[in-house]
Amino acid sequence: MPILIAAGAVLLFLILPAAVLTITLFSRKRIADFDQVPPDFNWSTYLPYRSELLSAISAMRGEPHEEVETESDGAVLKAEFYFRGYNRTAILMHGYCSTPMNNCALIGSALLKRGYNLLLVHQRAHNKSEGRFTFLGSKEQYDLLKWIEWTEHRVPAGRIVLYGVSMGAAAIGFASDKIKTQSIRAMVLDCCIASPYCQMTGNGKAIRLTLLPVILLIGLFARIFIGLNIRSDMRESLKNTHLPALFIGGSADAKSPVRLIEDCRSKCGSESELMMISGAPHALTLAQASDEERERVFDFLEKHINT
Repeated sequence: MPILIAAGAVLLFLILPAAVLTITLFSRKRIADFDQVPPDFNWSTYLPYRSELLSAISAMRGEPHEEVETESDGAVLKAEFYFRGYNRTAILMHGYCSTPMNNCALIGSALLKRGYNLLLVHQRAHNKSEGRFTFLGSKEQYDLLKWIEWTEHRVPAGRIVLYGVSMGAAAIGFASDKIKTQSIRAMVLDCCIASPYCQMTGNGKAIRLTLLPVILLIGLFARIFIGLNIRSDMRESLKNTHLPALFIGGSADAKSPVRLIEDCRSKCGSESELMMISGAPHALTLAQASDEERERVFDFLEKHINT
């Protein structure tokens, strides 16, 4: 009897919670754009930036574009393509549990004015794109490679820059050592995450012993049922990249803290720059940034896309 009670306790308090968390973390996400949320939506950290974000989304809605798609590992992936006849294109990658509009409208509307075509990608298992699971960048890196091929076909002899937020930045980081085409000129990793394991363990903070068994089980379940190694880390890819990189972080970002952004930059094997935005929370660096800091981002892109 004691053995049965112990087994039941393990099942109830360890295995089942880990299974539920695995499904919750990695299953398909459907997220509303900020201009389509209900009146009682909790804006949380986004509240101080609500007006500017909604204005940027409204501007993007008014811009002519087309819905396009590609296929990657059996999943049909969707994007919005804003083609203006330029030979310069920015591929924008949103973050976990977000949308292209919520994370990328601000940078996208500014880049359109500066002479870029835009490709706003819906990440795997998010919103319009197919896929049963999200992989926090480790599988999305191969989706990005497909989008690069698509863009090169659509804009022959063009030049491309990559801009990712949070998980979108992770996807770019993971792919950075696999990008061999000369069309890609630079990448911006905005409040990047390094790996699923880092996120779960607080990016290097001491792990409570009560949480460690759950995290280990999540890793096991993710490996067996999803095919995800939660310890895969984009910093290993950054060591071997040749792409010029700009790392952006926020001093108030608890999910991608300053020390993580600095460490990602230190691991980067290519020419790189670091920009920390005072007071910026996660995924809101540009919204918090001053005009001068925003111009630094555009200057970085101009410098490398024109070389």
